[in-house]
Amino acid sequence: MSTRKRARLMSNLETAKLPEKEPIDFDEFFISFVKWQPEIIDYVISHIGKGCLTIFLDCDALVPFILPYIERQVEIVTHPVKITGPLVWESFGSDNTKIPRLSMGELKQIMDKYKICPKEAVIINPRHIVADSIEMKKYTLTQSSDDSFTDSPDDEREVSHHPCGKQFYRKLHKWCLHYQEILSKIANWNLEEYVMYSDETKFMSKLNCFMNFQSIMYKFPYLNDDDEDEFHHEAQKGIINTIPNSVVSLELFMTHKLQNFNFLKYSSLRKLSCPIASHNQINLIPPCVESLNLFVHSFKVEVTFLDTDKVPQNLKEFVVMAYGFPNIEILIKQMDKLESFKISQYWTSTRIESLCLPDSNITNLVFESCCFDDYSSIRKYKGLKILKIIDSFILPNLLVSKDDFPNLKTFEYRPGNYRNEDPPESNAIDSKVIFPPNLSNLSLEGDITIEDLVLPRNLQMLTLKGTKFPRGIKLRFPDTLFRLKILMTTITSLNGVLFPKNLQVLILTDNRLLKSMTNTNLSRLEHLYIVDFSGTTIANQDMPSETNKYKYNSFTAPIEDRGYGY
Repeated sequence: MSTRKRARLMSNLETAKLPEKEPIDFDEFFISFVKWQPEIIDYVISHIGKGCLTIFLDCDALVPFILPYIERQVEIVTHPVKITGPLVWESFGSDNTKIPRLSMGELKQIMDKYKICPKEAVIINPRHIVADSIEMKKYTLTQSSDDSFTDSPDDEREVSHHPCGKQFYRKLHKWCLHYQEILSKIANWNLEEYVMYSDETKFMSKLNCFMNFQSIMYKFPYLNDDDEDEFHHEAQKGIINTIPNSVVSLELFMTHKLQNFNFLKYSSLRKLSCPIASHNQINLIPPCVESLNLFVHSFKVEVTFLDTDKVPQNLKEFVVMAYGFPNIEILIKQMDKLESFKISQYWTSTRIESLCLPDSNITNLVFESCCFDDYSSIRKYKGLKILKIIDSFILPNLLVSKDDFPNLKTFEYRPGNYRNEDPPESNAIDSKVIFPPNLSNLSLEGDITIEDLVLPRNLQMLTLKGTKFPRGIKLRFPDTLFRLKILMTTITSLNGVLFPKNLQVLILTDNRLLKSMTNTNLSRLEHLYIVDFSGTTIANQDMPSETNKYKYNSFTAPIEDRGYGY
């Protein structure tokens, strides 16, 4: 949505809402809300946690605005979100739920009633979803012509919903038949499965008969290097064989060697995450892969690549835990189309040039637990939008000119001395650090001393966590800032601080040394809707406005909810 259109919508919302100082009656508000202009309703719906949307399907006026989210993607769950009690802020919070969450029974009812079908569905731990569904009898167990199971005395003694036994598979078959229309109609199923049972191959083979898995993530149990677990090794071989050739995304997370490593048959594969144990395995990755995540399965494994080893030519995203790959640069320098790059635990060299990053249109760079002492060479990436330096030190040779990163939107810096034998004595940021003017999200976390700081003029979100202010906080906040978080710092006073007038979220938690905050404009911030001073005891301070409609206000929240309200 364009800035101009968003501004017009917000203006319409200001006109449409009820008087600020009158208590809101939800029924009256809701009746008014459904009569608003369609674009305003759509905008409001977009800010509601998607797991809550289905409760509004009983309102015919809102159905057209909700169904598109269901048609796009849903997550299958056993226990959908149920809202009880009064409808308040917390009822509709965007609680990391980005897609509607429905049980199979609810989805079946919606598909039948509105004649729609989601394009994609996410299902996490389907074995447990099926087992819980059987236990709670959420569907009718209909007989089928293919039901060849017969009860035996052993079956009667078996717990009927145990996710491995004969009765479970008999009822799994009936469950699949009951929801066959859903399972087959949804074109793309995204699976996340934790491998816990010996019959995983049998279970997945059964689901493959009814579902088209386009995205698969398997998480295997943790095994020590010395474990000789024949069961898991054999189970792994069988599970790999159940992966359909048409899979688009495949993620395998394990702490033991991947058996039968050969992905060339997956001609549609675009994303792959897996451990490798030898250099030649890199050549068994199909050329169509665009996103690749590599790691070794054990800290005892080391893989050295050869100049003849090749990566997929169209690779756009590369994530690597470099420990175990002493010459990973042989692969990196081939990635001419690379756009996103993340490397962690790289201790081979202190020179970032040793990575041989290509001269491509990189827009996302993440360095985590690396020992580089000079980041200046990445200034050549003028298209960079996201830069994160975590558990690593950055010296003042990176942000020296406003022209260096004209497109940078997010910068996160969290220093550390991980694996560094001689960390810098000081890690200070002062006025000499020049942030890109278009930076909108800045996060500084950890042992950082802030002497003085000139914030970029278009900054929207600022996080300062664990930072030190030896001379007090002397920041001039731009009016564009709407989210400010200051946590666990050494600030002792916020007297006279002028917060940006458009501030919506103010979080000042666990600042144990903060004792005074007076002569501020806190009480005049009309857009503020989240205020949290938890863990901060101030004897003399200004208070936020009492007339704002808060999602969370630690000053007025019940004691048991303080710190957990948003």
